[in-house]
Amino acid sequence: MRENIKIISEKNVGGSVCFTNDGAVSVRLNLTLTEPLAETDVLKVMAVSSVSDAADIYCGIAETSGKDCNFTKTAESDCPEKFDTVKIIKKNVFTEETEDFAVVCFGSDNGEIPLDDELDRIRQQLEFLENDVTYKDYLSLAETIKSPIDRAAEALDTLRKLRMMSSKGDSKQCISRVEDAIRSGQGIEAFSVPGFEWYRLTGFKLKETATAIDHILSAPGAVATIGSYGHFIAGIKNKDNTVCIAIPVARQSPNPIPHVDDCCVYVPAPDAEFEYCTVCISFEEDGQYFTPLC
Repeated sequence: MRENIKIISEKNVGGSVCFTNDGAVSVRLNLTLTEPLAETDVLKVMAVSSVSDAADIYCGIAETSGKDCNFTKTAESDCPEKFDTVKIIKKNVFTEETEDFAVVCFGSDNGEIPLDDELDRIRQQLEFLENDVTYKDYLSLAETIKSPIDRAAEALDTLRKLRMMSSKGDSKQCISRVEDAIRSGQGIEAFSVPGFEWYRLTGFKLKETATAIDHILSAPGAVATIGSYGHFIAGIKNKDNTVCIAIPVARQSPNPIPHVDDCCVYVPAPDAEFEYCTVCISFEEDGQYFTPLC
């Protein structure tokens, strides 16, 4: 597999970016930032196409230590040859505001598309969107999505409520209430993650059991995809005070709970064409914490 390497020197960052799209999409970063990231910011790494409308591939979060940034990831794709660009996005994890941090194109024309071809591609995309039912449904949903300021205020309020759960008794009562609600669902065994009791649930009755779970199931993306698939899965990790919420999503679709994407792990659905976006909640004596599925 031939690895393409580019040396970059931009306002925000310099160093080397390696990219391959033979069989799978692979990205390797060895960068030095101009300034260390703020504590509220992370760098999301995406593989994108400069010449097609293929959905972007989310590769993960690049680790930073001071000004140093290193990252390696291989992502599976049905058509890796369509991707030719590495995009690094800076995201504020509290306000969810994003901005392009660096864009490196490995296309044969350095990512530059003739103007006539670009305008034609945009016209085709607009025509597709005008007739796409999913996009029309998204526009209806978008009207209900709150602004970043409102969502930041909700996140701060959620944090305040989580910190209020400081007593051991409250923690035990909360996890017991959550587990009882989960076990009211249909038990399932055909799931590829051991160590949990898994249950298939419909509706949103878990929202009333714990603040952290409400924070997940109230997200607009979660509401939309659970409504579309008609269910979600919840798991109980015995003797560990941890539960897992698994939301069904179409492959390569946007994260339905982007406000906790640092803790999201995708798991294939058994005998299905979709997958589950999972996030765990650990119920501790001093509060509830989001963690990735291990």
